[in-house]
Amino acid sequence: MEKTVAKTEKEPEKLTKPKIAMLIMALVALIFIMAFSCYGCSYQNLTPPDEQEAQDSFKSMYATTWKLDKQGDASSLSEMNNMEVASLAFSNAKNEEGFLSTILGLTDFPSLTAQLGFRQDYGFYLRTNGKDLPIKVTYSSSKDGKTETITLMGEESNIYCYYLKQ
Repeated sequence: MEKTVAKTEKEPEKLTKPKIAMLIMALVALIFIMAFSCYGCSYQNLTPPDEQEAQDSFKSMYATTWKLDKQGDASSLSEMNNMEVASLAFSNAKNEEGFLSTILGLTDFPSLTAQLGFRQDYGFYLRTNGKDLPIKVTYSSSKDGKTETITLMGEESNIYCYYLKQ
């Protein structure tokens, strides 16, 4: 007696239009999460820079102009009375007091003159009319060195505004 074994082949599952639509939506969501979930993560300094890093950062800012990156979530800080700082411009050297003159280009308002200073226990900060603003300033460059960013961070609002070098 011979036994015959019947081979059963499974047919490949057919992709229907609803399945294709679900796969495309999952792919788009995955790409979106990968691209935007950590905007600015590579730029944020967790601790204030040391004195040497601060001096290097000052040198990188000398005679530069920066524009607000509108791709970020926020464009204004409550610490600046919700005025949008559209641009930053720095002078070419620090003054005798150790401050770097800064022009804050405001949207719909005249520009504001400020001073960029550094305190070792705090980091970079802005001062205007002799008063320190509750805004931290960080300078960073991407790991590949192609992108430089300045971030204004509101101490009370915890809002971050990103500026790209022009």
